[in-house]
Amino acid sequence: MKKLLAILFITSFSLAGYAQNNPYKIKLNIKGMHDSTCYLISYFGNQRYYKDTAVFNKNGVVIFSGNKQLESGIYGVYTGGKVLFELVVAEPDIEMTTDTNNFIKDMVVNKSQENKIFMNHLKYATPKQQQSLKLQKEYND
Repeated sequence: MKKLLAILFITSFSLAGYAQNNPYKIKLNIKGMHDSTCYLISYFGNQRYYKDTAVFNKNGVVIFSGNKQLESGIYGVYTGGKVLFELVVAEPDIEMTTDTNNFIKDMVVNKSQENKIFMNHLKYATPKQQQSLKLQKEYND
């Protein structure tokens, strides 16, 4: 029994270490963006932390990549002094396409099941939030 526990213990640490060294790649194609620096940021409370930096090419493609797996969570795509949109990082390979006219509405998730679900939620919730803000304003006036 002790040998079995020892083997399980060692195996779990080996697998945890292996998972941390998996590379990641986040490819974003944003029509209307080009030749500017973009940041992948994470949040902790109301603080923002820069996790990766890349530059849009002339075709609006930016690729974040690294040799160490990012912690799972919600990350922001930040450029020009503002967060353009958020995405879920829970998979090592993510590809998304959108337009600067409306980042969420025009978003197409090419590769990432988690982000397909997240974007469907945002596409549903965003108009509801706008309706709610309009009603709150009418109520307060």
